[in-house]
Amino acid sequence: MQLGAPLLESRSVAVLSADPNGPGPQLVSLRSSQSDYSIRLPLLGEHQVANVSTAVRALEAFLERTGTIDAGKIADGVSSVNWPGRVQ
Repeated sequence: MQLGAPLLESRSVAVLSADPNGPGPQLVSLRSSQSDYSIRLPLLGEHQVANVSTAVRALEAFLERTGTIDAGKIADGVSSVNWPGRVQ
């Protein structure tokens, strides 16, 4: 563990809406202190909503130190997730 490393909590990214049990891709709405996100998440399940919230928070923390990225580009990246061999 690095001394002085910040603790990041994924609950700082609020899930405004999600449909984890639908038949197709989930439409997930997230809000953080930096942006609002509307994401088409191809992976199903409540745990995938938690995973994408964590990924968004981690990416935002990284970008706080290195630059900025448009929320739409993050949503586009998540929307293109493909997990070959995973049965959905």
